[in-house]
Amino acid sequence: MYNDASNESGIFVRMGDKINPYGSWYTKVSKNSEVQARIDLAIKKWWVDSNGEIKIRGFEADKSILDTMYYIEFPESIPKYKGPVGYQGGPFLGGLDQEQYFIPNSWKYGEIIETYPVK
Repeated sequence: MYNDASNESGIFVRMGDKINPYGSWYTKVSKNSEVQARIDLAIKKWWVDSNGEIKIRGFEADKSILDTMYYIEFPESIPKYKGPVGYQGGPFLGGLDQEQYFIPNSWKYGEIIETYPVK
């Protein structure tokens, strides 16, 4: 269950590709590696459809690239929702102790503070 977190502000962390700094899902705790992020935040390497088949866009599979860490500051009073990371099967554990934030249209509100490549 997700709860309103619009009263929270500060630095939020996102791991993604080097081309798209903003996304919808963030955390307040950075991860030390791509592997740790995939396990703790339940981020699969490939996007799949409701049948569990890998999504294809054009001639390529829709891959979830985690090569850059972003620290982005968000103010209070913008839409934010907080809740646990759901288990996604296999090693993509998530869990009640792993909190994530859903920030719709985050590119409208955030300011990139720092970025660096993921090891």
